[in-house]
Amino acid sequence: MESKRTKGKGFLLGVSATPIRFRHEKDFKNSVQFSGAVLLYDGDYSKNVMVQPTEQTLLIYKGDRHLYKSFAGSLGEFWRKPVNEIAGTLVKFCESEQKLEVRTDFLGSEPLYYAVIENTFWITDRIDNFSRFFSFSIDLQSVYTFMTIGSTVSSRTVLKDVLQTNELSTLTFDNATNALTIDMSHHWSAEKDADVPALKSSLNSRLMEVLSDTPESSLMLSAGWDSRVLLANPKNIRCTYTHGDLTSREIDIAFRLGRSLQVPMNFLPLEETEFGADANQTMLDLNGHCLFPHWLKASQFLNSQAALPITSGMFVEHFSGHYGLNIIPGRGRKTRTINSLLFPAVYEKIANDEAVNLLTPLLAKGFDSLPWFFADDVDFAQIQKEFKHNVNACLQSYSDTGTNGIHELCERFKMMHVERQFMANQTKSAGALSGYHHPYVDGRFSQAVLQLKYKHRIGYKLSQEFVQLNKPELLSTPLAATLVSAKSPIVLQEASRFARITGELVYKKVLNKIPKGLGWNNFQFLNQTGVFHDYIDALRHPVWDKQKMHSFVDRWITSDRDAYTLVQMLGRIATVDYQIKCI
Repeated sequence: MESKRTKGKGFLLGVSATPIRFRHEKDFKNSVQFSGAVLLYDGDYSKNVMVQPTEQTLLIYKGDRHLYKSFAGSLGEFWRKPVNEIAGTLVKFCESEQKLEVRTDFLGSEPLYYAVIENTFWITDRIDNFSRFFSFSIDLQSVYTFMTIGSTVSSRTVLKDVLQTNELSTLTFDNATNALTIDMSHHWSAEKDADVPALKSSLNSRLMEVLSDTPESSLMLSAGWDSRVLLANPKNIRCTYTHGDLTSREIDIAFRLGRSLQVPMNFLPLEETEFGADANQTMLDLNGHCLFPHWLKASQFLNSQAALPITSGMFVEHFSGHYGLNIIPGRGRKTRTINSLLFPAVYEKIANDEAVNLLTPLLAKGFDSLPWFFADDVDFAQIQKEFKHNVNACLQSYSDTGTNGIHELCERFKMMHVERQFMANQTKSAGALSGYHHPYVDGRFSQAVLQLKYKHRIGYKLSQEFVQLNKPELLSTPLAATLVSAKSPIVLQEASRFARITGELVYKKVLNKIPKGLGWNNFQFLNQTGVFHDYIDALRHPVWDKQKMHSFVDRWITSDRDAYTLVQMLGRIATVDYQIKCI
C-alpha cells in the first residue's frame, strides 16, 4: 500500500508482532526501535509534543501540562492519573507486554489518527502522514462534513479507514492477538440532583489552582467573557495580543481590559497577515492545516517578542454554557433561547431518544443543493443521507455513554466537533513555535463543570459569577457583543445581543453593506485582492470543480459579501486538499 512521498511530519508510530517494513524511515529526523514497535518523528517539531523512550517503554504526550509549573519531568506522572483527570493525549508502548495504549482527556483535546495496514497498527498526530506514505481513498461524505461544520463526525476522517481518537477513551492494541479495543468512559454525565453551590465552589477553587499553575504566557485577549475569566487570575500573563479592526468596539474594550495588567499589549491589524497559497503552504508544513492565518501571524509575532506559549479562552464553552440547543442558528432560535433561559423545564422533560431525533436534522443542516466547490458528478443526495445517519449515530452513542438531556447532547456534539476539531486550531497554530496551553481542558475542572446541568451554565452564567467572585472590577467594562453592562443579568444581555443582531440585519438589508464597528473581524479588504483565486489555483485533488469555484468567488467579490466567511471556507478546502493528496 505504500507509495513514494515526501518528508515526514510530526510523529508516526507503528506497532506489529511481525517485523515492520517501512521504506521511508529516513524521511524522519529521529527513530526509536523496540521489539514490536518503531517510532519515527520529526525532531523538536512541536512544543506540545513530548517523547520519552526508556529501555522497555515508550511514552508520548501531546498536550500542554508538561509546560505547567507542577510538572516534575516524567510523563509517568501523567500516566498514573485516571482517564477523567488527564489533559491531552497519552501514548504508551510496553515492550514486555507487547501492548500499545492510548488515553484521551475529557474533551478529546488532542486527537490522534490511526489505521491498521497489513497487520501493523499505525498512529500519528498528522493525518497527512497517511496520504504521504500510504494509499487511502477519500471519504467524500467526511470531506463534505468538514466543509459544512468544520469537522468530521465522531471517529471518521477525510480518509477512508483512517480513524481519529475521541474523548474519554482508552484505545489498546495487543500485538499478541492483533486486536484493537476501544473503551469510552461514562464520566460525561450531569447530576440531576447535584449540590449546585458546592459544585460551583469546587469549580472556582479548581480553576484558580489551574490558573496559578500555568506557565508564563502570552494571552490572546478579546473583549468577551472567556478572557475575563483568565484575567481574574492574571499572575502568569506576561503580555497580550489582540488582532482585528483596530477601530472596532471590540478592540477598544480589549485595550481597556488589558490596561490593568501593566504588561506589554500588542494590537495588530488584520492587513498585516499574509493570505494566499504561499501563506497556506507555510501553515500546512508547520501544523498540517491552514485554517486561521491571522492566528499564525499572532504566533509568529509573539514568538519573536517573548517566545512564551500562547493561551486563550479555547475549550471554555462547556463552562460558559455556549453550545446548547439555544445556540443552533436558524428558524426558532429566539424561541429556543427564551425557553432555555426562562423555562428550562420545557426541554428537561424531553427524553433522550426524542432529543436525538430532534437534534439530528438541526446538527446535520448543510447545503441545500450541490455545493459550489464539488464537481457535478458528486452524488450529493447520498452524501446528505449519510451525514444525517452519522450525526444520529453519534448522538445515540453519547446517550449510550451517560449523557442525558437535549442541551447536554447538543453541547457534547458541538464541543467534540466544532470546538476540538476546528476552533482549537487557532491556538494550535503556535505549536511549532512557542507552543500553546489550554487551562480549561483540565480533567477535574471539566468533570465538575459537566456535572452541572446546562441550565446552570447557559449564557455565561458561571463566567459572570466567577469574575464577580474573583475580580469584580472587570464587570465595569462592557462586552462588545451586547449593548448593556457586563453586570447586567444574563437574560438582559442575551436580549440585547438579539437586538444588536436584528439591527445589523436591517442595516445590511437596507444599505446592502456589512455593518462593522462592533466586532474585530473585518476581512473585507481581501475582496480587493486576488488571494481567494490563489487559494483555488493551488488545489490539487480532482474532487474540486475549480472553474465553478472561480465563478462563485467572482460573484462573491462583486457583491462585496462577508470576506471572513469565504476565508474560513477556502481554508477548510485547502486543508482537506492537503490532507487527502499530500505529496
